[in-house]
Amino acid sequence: MLRRRISLFLICICLFTVTVPALIAAVEEPSERSEEIEYIVKWIHSPLAPGDEYEILSHDMELQITLIKVANHSAPELLRRLREDPNIQYVEPNFTLSVGARSVQQEGMNQYYLDQTRIREAWELVAPNPDLTVAVLDTGVDLTHPDLVDNLVEGFNLIDPKKPPQDDHGHGTMIAGVLGASGKNPNGITGILKQVRIMPIKVMRNDGKGGSADVAKGIRLAVDEGADIVLLSLGDWNYSSLIQEVVNYAESKRVLVVSATGNNMDFVNYPAALPTVLGVGAVDTLDRVETYSNKGQEVDVVAPGSVIYTTVLGGGYDTRSGTSLAAPQVAGLAGLILSKYPDFTPAQVRNLIRYSAVDIESPGWDKKSGYGRIDAVRALTMTLPKDIYEPNESSAQAKVAPLGKMVDATLSSTQDKDWYKVEVPYDGTLRLQFTNIPVNNSAVIKTTLYTSQLEQVKSVSHSKNTSIVADVKKGVYFIKLEVTLGSVESSAGLPYSLTTRFNIYHDAYMSNNTQEKAAKIPLDSKPITATFSQDHDEDWFEFAIPLEGKFSFTLTPDSLRIDPVVTVITPDGKKLIFDDGNILSESLKYNLEKGTIEVTEGKLKIGVRNFYNIAANAEYTLEWKYTPDIIDKYEPNNSIFDAKLVKLGEPIYGYIASIADYDYFKITIAEDGLYQIAGNNFPQKVRPSMNLYDQKYNRIATVNVDSNATSFAYKKWLTKGTYFIRIDAKSKFTHQLYRLMIQKLDAAFKDIIGNWAQDSINHLTGLGIVNGYEDKTFQPNRAITRGEFVHLLVKSLAIPKGTTVTPFKDVKSNYWAYSSIQAAYQRGIITGYEDGNFRPEAPISRAEMVAILARGLDYKPVNGSEKVKPASYLAIQRFADIYARAWYTDDLSILLQLKLIKGFDDDTFRPLAKASRAEVVTMLERIWFSN
Repeated sequence: MLRRRISLFLICICLFTVTVPALIAAVEEPSERSEEIEYIVKWIHSPLAPGDEYEILSHDMELQITLIKVANHSAPELLRRLREDPNIQYVEPNFTLSVGARSVQQEGMNQYYLDQTRIREAWELVAPNPDLTVAVLDTGVDLTHPDLVDNLVEGFNLIDPKKPPQDDHGHGTMIAGVLGASGKNPNGITGILKQVRIMPIKVMRNDGKGGSADVAKGIRLAVDEGADIVLLSLGDWNYSSLIQEVVNYAESKRVLVVSATGNNMDFVNYPAALPTVLGVGAVDTLDRVETYSNKGQEVDVVAPGSVIYTTVLGGGYDTRSGTSLAAPQVAGLAGLILSKYPDFTPAQVRNLIRYSAVDIESPGWDKKSGYGRIDAVRALTMTLPKDIYEPNESSAQAKVAPLGKMVDATLSSTQDKDWYKVEVPYDGTLRLQFTNIPVNNSAVIKTTLYTSQLEQVKSVSHSKNTSIVADVKKGVYFIKLEVTLGSVESSAGLPYSLTTRFNIYHDAYMSNNTQEKAAKIPLDSKPITATFSQDHDEDWFEFAIPLEGKFSFTLTPDSLRIDPVVTVITPDGKKLIFDDGNILSESLKYNLEKGTIEVTEGKLKIGVRNFYNIAANAEYTLEWKYTPDIIDKYEPNNSIFDAKLVKLGEPIYGYIASIADYDYFKITIAEDGLYQIAGNNFPQKVRPSMNLYDQKYNRIATVNVDSNATSFAYKKWLTKGTYFIRIDAKSKFTHQLYRLMIQKLDAAFKDIIGNWAQDSINHLTGLGIVNGYEDKTFQPNRAITRGEFVHLLVKSLAIPKGTTVTPFKDVKSNYWAYSSIQAAYQRGIITGYEDGNFRPEAPISRAEMVAILARGLDYKPVNGSEKVKPASYLAIQRFADIYARAWYTDDLSILLQLKLIKGFDDDTFRPLAKASRAEVVTMLERIWFSN
């Protein structure tokens, strides 16, 4: 498939060269429309019928798949319909897997790796098994190479079934030589298995690439034709359900699958990353993990991959490096183990290879070397225990359960406890999948998931195979298994297989999957980090471009498992597609996309998708920079009489040409309300200021921005009318445009939207009387303290600072509301308690609130309040819970007469209840600020 580009040639399982960055370019829409992709359709009852929107390439009745070719622009809708078809199990791309080998300049060191892994010594420990069959799925094999002919059996060519599996690339011949060169040629080499049946299955073309459908067919064919081991020195970073299926089939037929992890300097490639596949990385001659060898939780073991001397096309020999040269050494060791232990299951072979490996990094399993470098002598002389993870009786002894890999272990008794730890790379969902628990088991296994601090996340009891799912954050988790009911009846214990699986979180922009639903992103916001958490996930973002200028972006995934395609819709409607921006070197490895675009004023939209439209456990970051053409279109507006009329909610842009340059704007307010004037994108150290004037040119507000700040946001309650705004600065700047916007706020705080007191809170916020908390909330239902209440009262009454020292023992001069309490006390508005305290942090009751508000009327009368006389009977008649004359009854009656207070729907007043922040603000607004 032409589209799968230079990048798949460069970023293959083993590379021929180290490349320089590829050119990054955008193509217009027609290129995208002409592109075609192959898809695998897995059917249940009958093959896919012909259709007008796709071309059927082939049917495979054994795998129950149909291979189709689809025009890329019509694929999303077609795939949606296919997935809804009850006859279709799944649809996935026919992924392109690759092979290759890294060229090396130095001469070969003969076959040093036979000594590094102690293969030569192992040959003395086990007799070869000439009936052992290893299927090599690759580019084919040189069928006439003198070192290979004696060990070759009839193979298969899935690229051209009419021809034998002759290698026309070279990679397969190199792999076969490391695995099974006969050693009979005095001028040749000796493979790990000197006597073996090599079954060549050609699934790769002469360019070293092949489709996942052919690879899956090859695995199934190898198993059905009697292979004991399947060797896959190939891979890709995309997960394939079909390959997972055939790998599971191989496991069920007691066939071991071995695969190279890849040379991308990235996450482990598939199929090596699958749970039951033995994933093999590479080390150099000194047991140092190679830089290019992929790292991650799916690495099982490593083997020498540096300067490997092996067979090549045409009967000769040469040296190559890569994980694909390490994988046949592990497959060969598996063959030696099966020669000694022919009844071993694939799980036992895997465990013995892991258990006998030599630590070369940190003790135990690690992401670079897995369980360690293989050692053939240890593998053939050590006794495989029932459980290679013992001792793991406590969290301190917990063994790593690598994410994505199958752990085969045993609970030996009811007293046995198995502890594991798993590292979660991102926030997301963790799945603990249990298989291979005996069907006749009656014991109850309790599985508990803990955080790294041993806080329980989830606990499930089960006696059969099951899956346990939990939402998790990035970090380390512990898993404990124990038998809580019943008994372990078998002397061999209770076996189980545990596979840990992970799905990344849904990002904050999950609903932006179409242009119409594009998430609106401010130009001055921080870079976006997002994910493709499900198949066919597409992210759209919208930027409001205020002026002509340049817009540049860079999209960087943190893994090759994301192969991004970026679509840009410019404000003038032009569609650009950015693709193939691959970078690969020893220090950089990702598929980035970037570009710079000339833009006009309007909406610019950016769409991001994974090329194959599949989910990926990885993140991407979108960064951008907008550089406007520097034009102040509002000039001349240097005086209040030249103020330019602007609209609510529309951004204003300008610059300050000199310290004498004043930018005046005029705005008309149609309704009373809370308004915000916000400015940003000022250069540092210019110290801008904003002045607000009413329609009579009286200045009513000033905001000065300090030297290190670049923005301000000012809220003010404004009544209907015309206002003027002036922007200036202490230093000029003409290299960038500031941004100014005036808008009406629905709510001053995020937690008062829809609250019954929203308007009152907005009003008093706009008057500068009330404030919220640092987290941008107001907490309207929170009980207000006596100190908070007095502070708000003093501000609303505009009481000047007091001079009399307060007598309250619990109100010190450093208390935050001291001056307000002092001022209110001096005016006789508040008194303390008999013990000499004021209790400023105690909640204020509704009765206390009423009494203090009534006293406030003496300081600032409203609506004829000085003519109202106490009439306690009015309060007693109005409220069912005011039974007799109380200390606050007269005050309550005054507020009732002035119609400034209400009770509850059940005709109660609830005088002892705590007053809330919303109630207090509403009362203050009603009494002293009501129209």
